[in-house]
Amino acid sequence: KIKLHKFQLNRSNSDNSRIRDHLVLSFEHYSLYLQFGSLSKQQQWFDELEKIRTHVYVELIRCREHPEREREYVLQFYVDGIKFWLPETNTVSFEWKIKSIRRAQYHNNVGKVEIEVGRSTETGEGHFYFIGLTIGEMFHLLKERIEVMSKVASLKRRGNNLPKRQFPSQESIEQMEQSLLKGGTVEPN
Repeated sequence: KIKLHKFQLNRSNSDNSRIRDHLVLSFEHYSLYLQFGSLSKQQQWFDELEKIRTHVYVELIRCREHPEREREYVLQFYVDGIKFWLPETNTVSFEWKIKSIRRAQYHNNVGKVEIEVGRSTETGEGHFYFIGLTIGEMFHLLKERIEVMSKVASLKRRGNNLPKRQFPSQESIEQMEQSLLKGGTVEPN
């Protein structure tokens, strides 16, 4: 079993570089460098890997308040939410916005994640318990999204206190969100 630890798209600014634009796939003991004939093909590979990275299979969800939701799901994490896909029909059953999550906790000793959501979710208020082989990955993706959303909210609050000429545009806020999701940092002006 080979596990992909991370992948990144490296862009070279120089035409003299031996390896110009390439995609790096990092595994436990080695890295694989992929070079493409066109930038569009390279971007297509990167986008597909990003889709795979943001999908997590969960074997079972338990919820006392909502027993009808107890089943297998494929979770898709996006910038400000999570979609719950039914694997047998490939349809979205429901979704949660990250801001509706009150609390998330990883119980390492029993291999489950507990999430408490508020009334504003499609499922309604409740405590949901997630079990699966990739549950640790699920928790880390969730934690990453919560951190990004709190940083974005902080930047938006700061932006509301700025004079009108310095207020960041919606486009620049979206660029900041994308930068934070890719592991970058954002320095406010």
